[in-house]
Amino acid sequence: RNNLRSYKSLIDLVTRARLAGDISYEAIADETRPVLVPDVHADVQDYLGPELEEMFMGYRRDLQRSQPNHIELLVEKNTVLSIIQPVAAEFCIPVTSGRGYCSLPPRHAMSERLFLSGKDRLVLLILSDLDPDGEEIAASFARSLRDDFSVTEIHPIKVALTAKHVKQFKLPPGIVAKAGCSTRADFVGKYGENVYELEAIPPAELQRLTREAIESVLDMEAFDHELDQEKADAAELSARRKIILETLGK
Repeated sequence: RNNLRSYKSLIDLVTRARLAGDISYEAIADETRPVLVPDVHADVQDYLGPELEEMFMGYRRDLQRSQPNHIELLVEKNTVLSIIQPVAAEFCIPVTSGRGYCSLPPRHAMSERLFLSGKDRLVLLILSDLDPDGEEIAASFARSLRDDFSVTEIHPIKVALTAKHVKQFKLPPGIVAKAGCSTRADFVGKYGENVYELEAIPPAELQRLTREAIESVLDMEAFDHELDQEKADAAELSARRKIILETLGK
């Protein structure tokens, strides 16, 4: 049930399950409590060893460089960011976690990335809840980019969660749409009073939906060409790395 008593009981259950080893510590992340550990070394040799081993190992080609459109992902909340980010990384696509309607700096940063890309059109793939706020986020974010940052060519696409997904995955209804929301009446008129959370979709399915949405807006021939070129780049870097390591006597 969606109440405080059930919420506390769930926290207690999950805590004991983690302590017992039934749920791994890596399975649940709390981005609101970051831990910062300094990167230090015992001495110069301790530092040089890993640095030389990893030299030229982090190269990624910009796989989006030859695409006709600039593509970005927007997720409503951090709870799905770790699910979506690996898929976006496959295609070198930026992801913004709005944590609701999103503050001004991330919107500005997105408009700057569009400007630096040299492309005219922004394709914005959006993942949000199926509730009044989740539906309005898609419209308001695009509206802000247009009105506040002069992004005139923008194509927003709601990837998930949609009414189709509710039927497809047989999602159980959550709470009803909260009163007082300015867009509640429109939402209820389209979908009814029940609201559904994005996290209700199984992670693997959410990744599949995201991947399919990305591929649907890509020029796949151009993308495959960049993948082939990335392999060639990696071979060149490997050859240069070998020469440098031999010169250093490694």
